Amino acid sequence: MIVAMPELMYNGIRQKPEELYLGPNNAKEDPCGTCRNFDACAWSETDCKAMRTWCNKGTYSIADVMKNIKKAV
Repeated sequence: MIVAMPELMYNGIRQKPEELYLGPNNAKEDPCGTCRNFDACAWSETDCKAMRTWCNKGTYSIADVMKNIKKAV
């Protein structure tokens, strides 16, 4: 999603408007909402392949939930 930022004034000089990239539009809800491992992942600060893919692309495969669990960065 790209959001246009309004024109700003800085030290009396009008700045050009810029576009701000806020990440992908999510096609699915986050995979953690229905995951039975949610509490364990939250406690140990880990995430699975589905969560990492969802954060980067906005979608994920159901087969990737609870797969390749790694320490969150």
